[in-house]
Amino acid sequence: MFEQLDGPVDVPDPSRRDDMSLIEVPQDSVAYITGKKREALGQIERDMGSLMFFLGKKDEKKGDAEFEKLAIFGDRRARLASLMRVLFFDVSTDFGVNDESQISS
Repeated sequence: MFEQLDGPVDVPDPSRRDDMSLIEVPQDSVAYITGKKREALGQIERDMGSLMFFLGKKDEKKGDAEFEKLAIFGDRRARLASLMRVLFFDVSTDFGVNDESQISS
């Protein structure tokens, strides 16, 4: 849990999880969505009953990546509500949902 405070977290084989949805967040929106000391993500987690963090490996360099993957954990309703709140942060930004089947399942 505290690993997410230091940066991206690695989730082995995320495609095998049925309690997780992924959304691609544009690089220039990551700090805004995360908030100071995770305030924004934490508020969404509390309001929606989810757990969210950005995926990646600690030693992995971001480079010129256009997007970062945000993992949203919880039941279907909590994931969908959290996804909608994240999208609401910046409706003019081009977000991408990686696997819509995880949201509708």
